[in-house]
Amino acid sequence: MAFLPLLVYILICLITALYGMDRKLGFLGSLVLSLLISPLLVLVILILSGPKRPKEEELTE
Repeated sequence: MAFLPLLVYILICLITALYGMDRKLGFLGSLVLSLLISPLLVLVILILSGPKRPKEEELTE
């Protein structure tokens, strides 16, 4: 039963990382930061940060 809080924490970190996919940090950066710091704090950072800039290839299409 001691592993249940850990699984919930990792699940919250994964949800935060999914939100970060469209942000400058990206999925992996959001996941690592949320595991090291706090998913709630990283979520606030993601909300305040801007979305990814489109690549030049996407702009020309």
